Amino acid sequence: CIEIDGQPRVASASNDHTVRVWDPTSGATAAVLKGHTSWVRGVAWGEIDGQPRVASASDDATVRVWDPASGATVTVLAIMRPCHTVALRRDRLAIGTDRGVIGLRFLTDSR
Repeated sequence: CIEIDGQPRVASASNDHTVRVWDPTSGATAAVLKGHTSWVRGVAWGEIDGQPRVASASDDATVRVWDPASGATVTVLAIMRPCHTVALRRDRLAIGTDRGVIGLRFLTDSR
C-alpha cells in the first residue's frame, strides 16, 4: 500500500496482461496500467527519486516501472526470461525469473 496525493492505493497483477491500481477504501479501480503482452505475475510499490512507482513482472520477459498517478510507463526492462516476482526498494529492483535468477538494477544515476 502506498499513498498517492494523500490517498491510499494498492496494486494487483492479472492474467489479462494489466496491473490494476485500487482504492482500498472504496474498492474502486483507480487506474489500469496497460503495456505488458502476457500474464503479469508480480507487482511491487516503491519510490524512485522520491516519486511513487509500481514495478511489474510479466511472462512477456519484461519488467515495467509505472507512474501510478498518470498510468504512464516510466521504463521497460527486457529481462530475456519470463519474470515472476519483483521487489522495489530505494531505487533498486530485484527480479525473479522462471529460472529463479534474481537480478538487481539501479534505477537512477544518483546512486
